[in-house]
Amino acid sequence: HLSADARHRPRLLLREIGIAGRQRAQDPVSAGDVTGTFGGGSTVVGGVDYSIQGVAAAGLFRAEYQPIGPNQEMMAIVYGSNQSVQDATNVFYPPGDYQDGWRINLVDESGLDVTATSLDITLHYDESIIAGWASEADLRPFQYDTSTGSWTQASLLGHDTSGNTMTIQTNLIAPIILGIPNDPLHAVASGSQVDVCHPVLSQESLESIVDEAIARLAAAGASNEQLTRLRNTEITTSDLPGTQLGAAGRDHIAIDVDGAGNGWYVDPTPGDDGEFTGDDRPKGVDLLTTVLHEMGHVLGHGHTDDEDHFMHETLAPGIRPDLDHSLLELLANAQVSELNLSKRL
Repeated sequence: HLSADARHRPRLLLREIGIAGRQRAQDPVSAGDVTGTFGGGSTVVGGVDYSIQGVAAAGLFRAEYQPIGPNQEMMAIVYGSNQSVQDATNVFYPPGDYQDGWRINLVDESGLDVTATSLDITLHYDESIIAGWASEADLRPFQYDTSTGSWTQASLLGHDTSGNTMTIQTNLIAPIILGIPNDPLHAVASGSQVDVCHPVLSQESLESIVDEAIARLAAAGASNEQLTRLRNTEITTSDLPGTQLGAAGRDHIAIDVDGAGNGWYVDPTPGDDGEFTGDDRPKGVDLLTTVLHEMGHVLGHGHTDDEDHFMHETLAPGIRPDLDHSLLELLANAQVSELNLSKRL
């Protein structure tokens, strides 16, 4: 059933009463299965088409568009909560800029929740939210689940990148925001490696590789804005769970302390990839590839299916992809996306 957390309801209702004394728009819906549009429908930015199945009783439905600005959070605006998408470890949204979001409500005339079986909703988002930051095809819908205290990815039924619409199915009455899934880099299982130069990673060794990663991105054509963002990103060691090698947040990268049990290869000559071209390759997981992978996430890039690309979701010990080629490709694709968008605006 569609549900909402009653703990937040009084605060939410106060906000629903309106701004400057105005009652916010709501659509009356009958019991049963209903369809309709809100905010002008999915042909306009912020509008939605909706289909609600199994509405228990007549009520009022709202899917209000919230184009959130800098330093504002959907949770703070909707619930007044400290829990924000900024704090999530499984979702990125455009760093420091804007996010698109919708408030979803289904209540009776007294403001009490009305249950339903499920909700299908088509959202028309503002394509400029991802300009020069990420691939539009990587956008996904997320909702805050108060029962778990986390942002979860809603079911995506369809995504029309040419029309800037997204259709999702949900059983949760909660804010919807658009972001990029943050999937950690995992090591390919290969058993413990004891003959490695760094079985446990120090912060000093990590920082030396971070400097090389930024230098490679600069040489590949990263913008000053991108490089500044990376230099301001905190990068530390951490004991990550399972096979995770690294994980990234909006302004923080965590690198597993022992390479998921494989140990790390901390390259003493990180500007030279020659040791990865022969049969006698270094043991341990390549730290430079891992750091560049997580920096790619900070810059808004998701995983690729190309196993020879540093943005692939797994990395085996002793492997360093063709970093220079992959970097040029990644940054070139981002520049083309930004150029095409600027021509449309």
